[in-house]
Amino acid sequence: MKKSFYIFQFLILNFIVLAASAQNWENYSNVTQVTDAKTKGDHIWTSCKGGVVDFNATTGEKTIYLKGISGLPSASVEQVGLSSITDEIWVGTYDAGVVNWTGSNWIAYDFPSAFNLYRMKFDGFGDIWLQTDMGLYKFDCVSHDYTFINSIGGAGWDFNAWDFDITADNHVLVFTGTNCLVIDAATNTPIDSFPNSDSPIVLSCSPNTVRVYEVDADTYLINNSGFLEFEFKDGSFVDASSGLPAFAYINNISRGSDNTIYIFVNNTGIYKLVGFNWVFVQNVTTYSYEKLMYTDGTDFYLNRAIYMETPLLIKANSGGLIIYDPANYVFTSNDIKGVAMNDAGDIFMTSESNIYQYNAVNNNWDLYAVVPSSFGIYDLKFMNGLMYVVDYGNLIEYFDGTSWTHIPSAGPDASIYIFDYDVAPDGSIYYSSDDGLYQSKDGVTELLFPTYAVDTWILSMTYDVSRDLLWLGRLNGIVKYDFITQDLINSVDVPAMAEGASIQEIQIDAQNNVWFGANNNKAYMYDGTDWADYTLGASFDFIISIAFNQDKVYFGLTDGNGGVYAYNTTDESFMYYSTEDDASFVSNTVNYMLVDLDHNLWVAHKDAGISVLRAEVEPVAVQNIEVAKTLLVYPNPAINQVTINYNLGSDLLIQIVDASGKLVLKSTTKENTFDVSHLPNGIYLLSVLDVNTNQKYNSYFCISK
Repeated sequence: MKKSFYIFQFLILNFIVLAASAQNWENYSNVTQVTDAKTKGDHIWTSCKGGVVDFNATTGEKTIYLKGISGLPSASVEQVGLSSITDEIWVGTYDAGVVNWTGSNWIAYDFPSAFNLYRMKFDGFGDIWLQTDMGLYKFDCVSHDYTFINSIGGAGWDFNAWDFDITADNHVLVFTGTNCLVIDAATNTPIDSFPNSDSPIVLSCSPNTVRVYEVDADTYLINNSGFLEFEFKDGSFVDASSGLPAFAYINNISRGSDNTIYIFVNNTGIYKLVGFNWVFVQNVTTYSYEKLMYTDGTDFYLNRAIYMETPLLIKANSGGLIIYDPANYVFTSNDIKGVAMNDAGDIFMTSESNIYQYNAVNNNWDLYAVVPSSFGIYDLKFMNGLMYVVDYGNLIEYFDGTSWTHIPSAGPDASIYIFDYDVAPDGSIYYSSDDGLYQSKDGVTELLFPTYAVDTWILSMTYDVSRDLLWLGRLNGIVKYDFITQDLINSVDVPAMAEGASIQEIQIDAQNNVWFGANNNKAYMYDGTDWADYTLGASFDFIISIAFNQDKVYFGLTDGNGGVYAYNTTDESFMYYSTEDDASFVSNTVNYMLVDLDHNLWVAHKDAGISVLRAEVEPVAVQNIEVAKTLLVYPNPAINQVTINYNLGSDLLIQIVDASGKLVLKSTTKENTFDVSHLPNGIYLLSVLDVNTNQKYNSYFCISK
């Protein structure tokens, strides 16, 4: 047994050293909306905007699968289904195909062309029917082929598919806008049809408003924007609200796994269809519900969706409510519209109207401030010990650690929508809107100069401290403004600017070089004398963010291929980070970027939270790892805390590195016991530096909970 232990130790050390040399993106994205739910044994599988969550209803544990290294190809997961044939979980993504959970990983099957998924349902043969913005498809879960149902050359039928329903006898009811077809799910062929009635409810339908459900062979139920009718094969129709409260608001209708049609009304009431009448089942209270996601006739799963509040999945039955929280982090939107660092090196980001601070100890985010804003905030900055944000539709406000202050408007007719802004060391706030460049200082806001024509709008700006001037990016070039004259720089001065004259971003590096990001993948650099230009990729991207890291310049792109380019100023080489080349880079949409004091690159995404590329950890050769005989880590394996047998009284620098080489804990202490409860199961390398003697010791330990 002892021999086995030492072999295990050798493998651990080699694993830690080799993994430390690899660089992966770490992503913080959240579940922001529950879109569907299905049960499989004790597990509740939940599709979400943000990923997929597996709740174990017995143990209370949840497993979150996000886009990227988990195998999910999209952060927008619309529905989840359970095959009655294979008992496998499948999910449908909005834009990247259907995905199968094998029990250990996700396997994605791309859509045959670029389209978006609206609804997904299983038939009794184990095939998936998909309603998309390009028509109705059927996916064979064995051959993994897509069949275009309503197309000439596909299944051979040419019709619209506005909505569909699948019955227990494997009939697919398809509302085409002109009639309702009944398709045999096995052969993909129409076997019956309902002519459209002359009901105003039917005649006013649109693809976005209509939902249909087969009641029996001669009847279907139609829901058009909350108006309900039964439609019959002979063309007649009757009202379908019998049994419901008067003027009921229809949240949604859902066919349960017991093949019963259920309706959720007025955010509280659940009814089921019996014959041609709705029969009350139960009320649900306490929360503001959006939809009935799924039911087996006994348990009812509903979602809560409230702006700036955590999404919830709620199971309701006769015994009460059980709440399932799918969120991974405290922020409520994955559209991160600002990331900034204060003088102490702390990282902050914005999500909706809140500001969150990165907690390095827990590798998580804490709510830092709630900003008084009606429509959200963006473009977070620190300057002069204050925190600044743009309050959408209400100019700029700043935070002194206690209270928020809005800058005053220049007048009742002045625009309140900000293109960009910057803050000078003297406290002057410069900002641009569609009617000009403004300065706000000491409680007074004034117009410096107007911009009447669209092509002169100022999209970006940076205050140049060393030159005491403003660099202004316009739709038609660059303006160097020294507060007296406006010096326009365009394709006459920089010929390459003819390819991209719309300046989206301006930043100044440590050598006082001024960098400009433009449209059409163009970037420019001015060193005080000469201009240089760069073309990044071959798409129609806008370079909207620039950041610096020693000898590297990072360019964040959006609208075309997107992604991040890293330019090495020493060897003039480029490196491209994108979802196509790196599964750990979860989104090519970039809002903002930041390099922190530890040289980590932070990227704020429009649709996937925030990602960080940690600075590479210098690999440590195995032969140089010295495990001190006097240093013992216990308990090992650990659960919540570890202790080292080292003499107290010295200042100790403690560092813990995980198996990927990422620094997960760093602190200075005189204690020999410290908390590791926030770390997940795994193997860790512990480094202890005695600050007084400069002696360093290394050991390892495991966490097993």
